[in-house]
Amino acid sequence: MTNKTSGKALNLALIVTTLIDGGLVGGVINKSRQSTRKTPIETETAVTRQADYRDKQVQVETKTEQVYNADKRTDESAKKPSLLLVRTEFTDKSIIGELYGDRNRNGTIDKGEELLAHTLELPYRDNKRNMSSIPYGNYSVAIRTSPKFGNHFIVENVKGRSHILFHPGNSAKDTAGCILVGKTKAKNYIGDSRTAMKGLRAKFPNGFNLRIRNSTH
Repeated sequence: MTNKTSGKALNLALIVTTLIDGGLVGGVINKSRQSTRKTPIETETAVTRQADYRDKQVQVETKTEQVYNADKRTDESAKKPSLLLVRTEFTDKSIIGELYGDRNRNGTIDKGEELLAHTLELPYRDNKRNMSSIPYGNYSVAIRTSPKFGNHFIVENVKGRSHILFHPGNSAKDTAGCILVGKTKAKNYIGDSRTAMKGLRAKFPNGFNLRIRNSTH
């Protein structure tokens, strides 16, 4: 009996020691012994992160893309010039894009098309109000004036959203889902925004049709 009791006591001591060394005492994880290694998202490169954000947004937005049907456009809309917004740079803070003319109305950047402005939008977050960019698709854009932004544009008929504007701004903190425009760009930033807006209003005094896509979509 003594040998058996001693053996059980020894086994129990080993189990307790193992649990303590493993960081589990009384069913509670000992945080001081948990691994401090960074998660994969913290250690991956910036290039990989950008590709990941882009791919996720493409997958989600493709499901909600608005279908463009030229036969259903009004005569007024058909007379408007067409522009193409190509989203090119994706991070967890913003989407940087390029706004081009689309003279052939084919949704591609043809030779000789003018780069009108750089754009900045919020990341796509399921088209949620005040925190997401709008889905890919085709829209009509009208002129608008307000005390806050002066002369600018409004994107019409955005499903589930309202007051989606083209207006001046430099970074994600300046938009709640609207499209900012600028003449220069950097990471998560566009510059010379008021100049860009003034130029767009001069070129398109009656608004324009807009198609939004990304560089691989």
